[in-house]
Parts: sequence; C-alpha cells; structure tokens
Amino acid sequence: MRRSRFDSIKESLPYDAMIVALLFISFSPYLFFDFGFHNDFEVWAYNNKSCCSGHTETAVLIQFGRFLQGFLQNIYMWFFTDLRSLTFGRAFSMAFAAASAIYISIISRKNGMGKLSSAAFGTAIFLLPTAQINIGRTANFIPGLFAIIPTLCAISIFPDWKSLRNREHKTQIKLMASFLILLSVLFIYPPTVGFFLLPALVTIMYSGVKKREVRAQVLYSFVFFGIVCFSYFLLHRFVAMNLFNIVNPPYGSLYRFDISTAMLINLKIFVRNILPMMLNLFNTVPSSVVAVIILILMVITVVFGLYKKYQASTLRLILADSVLFLFFWFLIFFSMNVPALVAVGQPPSIYRVWHPGAAAILLVLFRSIDFISIVPIRRFLIAGLLVVGCIFSFNTSMYMATTLSRQFEYAVEQVRTQFAPDKEFYIIVEVRPKALLLGRQRWGELKSLYILSGGHVGYILKKYFGIIAHPRVESLVAEQKENLFFLEPELHEKSNILKPPMSMRDAPTVKLVGIATHSGSSDPAFRLQRALDHIFYTFWELVTKFPLILNFSFNESRHIKCYAIESGEDKANYRMPQSWRLLGSKNSSSWTLLDSRDNEHWLPNDYERRIYQISKSDKFKNYKIEFLSVNNDGDIFRIYEISLSEDSDCANTIP
Repeated sequence: MRRSRFDSIKESLPYDAMIVALLFISFSPYLFFDFGFHNDFEVWAYNNKSCCSGHTETAVLIQFGRFLQGFLQNIYMWFFTDLRSLTFGRAFSMAFAAASAIYISIISRKNGMGKLSSAAFGTAIFLLPTAQINIGRTANFIPGLFAIIPTLCAISIFPDWKSLRNREHKTQIKLMASFLILLSVLFIYPPTVGFFLLPALVTIMYSGVKKREVRAQVLYSFVFFGIVCFSYFLLHRFVAMNLFNIVNPPYGSLYRFDISTAMLINLKIFVRNILPMMLNLFNTVPSSVVAVIILILMVITVVFGLYKKYQASTLRLILADSVLFLFFWFLIFFSMNVPALVAVGQPPSIYRVWHPGAAAILLVLFRSIDFISIVPIRRFLIAGLLVVGCIFSFNTSMYMATTLSRQFEYAVEQVRTQFAPDKEFYIIVEVRPKALLLGRQRWGELKSLYILSGGHVGYILKKYFGIIAHPRVESLVAEQKENLFFLEPELHEKSNILKPPMSMRDAPTVKLVGIATHSGSSDPAFRLQRALDHIFYTFWELVTKFPLILNFSFNESRHIKCYAIESGEDKANYRMPQSWRLLGSKNSSSWTLLDSRDNEHWLPNDYERRIYQISKSDKFKNYKIEFLSVNNDGDIFRIYEISLSEDSDCANTIP
C-alpha cells in the first residue's frame, strides 16, 4: 500500500511541477512591481494591528452579509506593513492558486479525467480572468483564493452516496463537517461555493449518466448543495441581518435576499452578456465571434465523440441518453451560477462572481479535446490551450502591475506638490488609461484599474514625509493625455493640482479650466464633484426643487459641440433627469438656448452613456443646464457623470 502511494505521488510529481511553474510564470510580473489596489491600500487607512473589524471595508462587507470575510480579511491584513509586503501577499495567493489547481487535478482524476487532462484543467482554471484579478489584489485573497481551499476540503471529505446508504462509520460526521465548511464559505463569498459541484460535473462529462449509481451520486450532491444554500439563506435572512442590523443592501447585491422577480430577465442577460464572456475563456476582451467559434468547436467534437461511443446503439437510445445528459449538465451548471442569477437587479459584470461557471465551460472544452482519439493531436491541443492561457494571464498581470505601479508613482509626485505639515486635504488625479487589448475594451474589473482610497495618501505621507495622518482625499481620474477639469469652488480654493509632476516621464497634463456650481444643496458624500470625477460608481445626488441649475464657468470662452450624461447600474433610473435645457452665455446675463430635451427615459438596470450634439456654432464662456424634471416626477435627482466636449462626437471631454 505504501509502495503504491509513493508510486502515485512519483507519477503525478511532473504534472504538479508543471502546474506550479506555469502559474508562477504567468503571474510573475506581480512579483517584480510594487503596487496596490484601492482595497489593498485601505489597510493603512486604519490601525491594522487591532482586531478584527477596523478595516474600512468591513462595514460594507457586513452590510453585504459577508461578515466572516470581513473578520478574516482584517486578520490577514495584519501582516502587511508596506508596499513591498503586498508583493509577498501576491506570492502567497499564487501559491494558494497552485495548491488549489493541484487539488482540483486530483479530484478530477478520481472522477474520470486522465493525468494530463486533469493537470491541465486544474492549471487552466487559475489562468482564467477571475484568478488574474484575485491574485493581483492582496485584499482579495480571502474571498478569491482562500475560499476555494475550504470548498475543496469539503469535497474531499464529502461521503459518497453508497457510504451514506450503507450507513458506514463516520459518514454522518463527514457529512456534517462538509455542511459546516460550505456554510462558512457562503458567509465568506457565496459564488465560490459553486466549485463544490465540480466533481459531479466531471463525473457526468466523463462517465455519462446511464448508470443509476452515477445519477444517484449527482442528485445526492445537488440536493446536499441545495440544503446548504437554503440553510445559508435562512441563517442570513433571519439571524445575521438582525444581528448585524443589515437593513438595506444595494440593488444588484448578491445578498439582498428579496425574491427575485427578474429571473427570466437575468437569464436573458446571462446568455447575452455573461455566457459569451465564459466562452472566451482566457480572453479579457470578450468577442461574440470567438464565443461562437469555441462553442461550435466544442459541440462538433462532443457530437462526434458521442457518435463514436454510441455507434452500436439505436437512435432512440442515443436521444434518450442525450436528453438525460443535458438535463443533468444544465442542472449542475446553473446551480453553480445561482448566486448571481437570483440577484435583484441584473447579473454582475465582474469576473470573480463567475469563476465556477467559467470552470464548467472550460471542462466542456477539455472533454471535447479528450474525445480525439489520436494522442499526439490531443496532447498538442491541450498544450496549445495552456500556452494561450499563460499568454493572456501574463499580459493581464503585466498590464495591471505596470499600470498600478505607475499610478502609485504619480500619486507620490502629486502629494509632494501639495504637501504641507498641517495639510488635511489632498486632491489626487489618478492616471487610469483606457484598458485596451488589441484596440478593444477589456471586460469586468479589468476595464477600470484604480488605487483610489484615503489609505494610499496616508501611506505616502508616512513613508516619504514621516507624518502619520489620515487626510481627506478628493479623487479625479485622468483618462486622456490632456485632462481638463472643473472643480467646485470649495475644492478649487484648497487645490494646487495644476503643478505637473515634472519628474515623471510621459505624465498626463492636468489643467483646471473652470468652476462648477449648482443651485441646490447636496450632501458632501454625493456632491456635484462626484459627477465630474470620471469615476463610474460615484454620483451626484440631492433632494431638490426644479428647475435645478448646473453652471459651468470657463476661464476662457470655448466652443462646446457636444455633451454626455451617464447612468449607473443600481436601478436608480427613476432619479435620472427627464427634461432639461442647455444654454450658453458670453457675459453671464444674456443666454442662448443651445439644446432642449424632453421625455428622456433611462433603462432600469443598465449602465448607459448618452451623447447629445449641439447644432449651434459659437463660443461661450458660461454654460448652464436647467434640469426640469426626473423620470418619476419626484424630487430626488441623480447623475453619475456629466461632461462637455469641443468634439462633435464627445471623443475628448471636459472633464
């Protein structure tokens, strides 16, 4: 027995080494650049040596229902003291990814996959974009990489159907242990628990569903998974929400636990937006063409493989087996994705929610390759798939590492230009270039890399100036080579952002072109500047009487040919403007009507940027928009972004 175990380890060692080597090579840029994300820097916005809820994200996580993640994240972040230490955090995440990949390859092998296929499959799961994101963010270790390990542990101790039926020794203990582990994973990050159903999916993909024992095992896993999820729902809805006073999670949250009335709409959005992303595998700029090609290749190969497998069977038996197989496959696949599909609002457009589902699509591709009987071709395709995954992962990690490290350097230079020993307010312009790959916009979190937080300014002050402070930080985003900004009067008085960081090569130009004011009164958290900062998730909101007047006063006359207004993704469309007028003036006394809009209705759950052309040709120093009503004729007004442009297509905007 010992000999056979040793031989098994010896045989799998080259494959395990391959997994580790490929993952560390793919994400190697994370080890050679010093950078952090916004939630990484939050560790220095509080005393990270006190336990266990001081991290500024914890309150938000509790409101989402992820209180266990919040506490674990606080403990984990104790160990990071400076920017360089975040690199060790990323190395730790890479090690966990490698361990998880090896674990998945072992589990897959036990359920019917070959040695090479299972090793390649385990590796490829952690080359997917969701891992590309989570390994790069040190603060994402707990929900992103750590939560997978307990899920895999739950799989390893989960008793099979036969042992439960035969009431074998310790079966009930193992079942309860699996239940508690999965329940804890749900309180860390619910989507990750979908990995529990991966063995069932591997089994039906490689063994089929003809055997009664296979069907029983799959249904048993599915029912157990459903009981755990329902228990989580009850505990969260009726215990945790009262214990932590969770009153109003945001729309679109995975944790509202309203009964979703939009399941059919969510499924439609899933098929239209999310499934093509999954079918693009490692590609971070999903293309419908690529998705269709991969889908066709998988279907053709699987159909051909089934034809060879069932050549001796009748058409009736083949159809019956196929229908049964598809039933089980879709049952498991949609169960793996259920946390996001039942969300109130719409399925989230972020990679990490869909990691188990993307792994399921990846499994179909590996199964289709394994149907090829010619061994050299099969090995070549598996190797080619891994090479493609490594190339995309390396590209993403290099892009994130270089972009974020440069952002930090730029922030350091800006703090230097504004520094004063007693200064309590800083304006930071963040360099956020358009996230393009081969000229196309990246998807999900990758389309917007940022370090915005109060923590990174506090860290810079401590490291470079020896001052321990937590100043107020107002952030603006620079997306263009030349960036023109408006500021509210209060911010304008406190800023000196016009000094360019001359020590930085190719630093973007930042120029203040005027003052923005409005006739209402808004909460500082939702001030007008939030609609002028180029940050997609912030917004200007206030309770007001109409007309609400927004003024743009330029330092010099400009010919505005176009303007744009943006909405968000949280079902606040009824607060967006419905009717308004745009006017221009050369002397602030006589005004010329430039544009007028009536009955503008915004979609309830889609981010949208609307562009409006101005036909009149003239230069004005002052522009104002008179907002006359919102979509529900109420008194709460909201805008996510508003910008003016001297281009007719709003290509370059102010701000």
